Amino acid sequence: IAFTLLTAFLLGILIFLISRWSISLPISKLKEAAEKLGHGNLGLRIYKSGVSELDDLIEEFNRMAHNIEQQNIKKDQLFDDKLKLEKRLRHTDKLASIGQLSSGLAHEIGTPLNVISGRAEHLLKKIPENDPGTDSLKNIIRQSERITKTMEQLLAFSRKPSSKLVKIDLKQVINEAFSLCTLRQR
Repeated sequence: IAFTLLTAFLLGILIFLISRWSISLPISKLKEAAEKLGHGNLGLRIYKSGVSELDDLIEEFNRMAHNIEQQNIKKDQLFDDKLKLEKRLRHTDKLASIGQLSSGLAHEIGTPLNVISGRAEHLLKKIPENDPGTDSLKNIIRQSERITKTMEQLLAFSRKPSSKLVKIDLKQVINEAFSLCTLRQR
């Protein structure tokens, strides 16, 4: 009887250890991995246990973790794309505001400038050619024309371009671009 009881006890311990090793520990690892996945550890994967039914479950868990990780990467990428698009939209809005501002400035500056230029031309016609003020009046007219040209370029920039194809004088375009660059350097 003692031998039978000892054998049954040892067999019970052996069955307990085998079931613990092949069933309880893998399920515990799977539960622990599911908790970690739930807390954001998306790169987590579990190794197979050797028990076919549990290995099928582990394989499905790993596939699910991979799919969640891929979806999270796509979500982050879409978020980054959205941020870039919003930045471009804000930049476009700023350019539109600059266009409106430059248009308003061109009109506000252009009217008084025409008066100044007109008065300088009128005075230039009234005074003799050798008068000491002639050079100053000519300088006022020249600078007024320069500001007028800059204002015209600002107005051209602020206007919405029409979408029609026309021949252009490339030399004139280069000269205008060059004149804008020279204005920046002054």
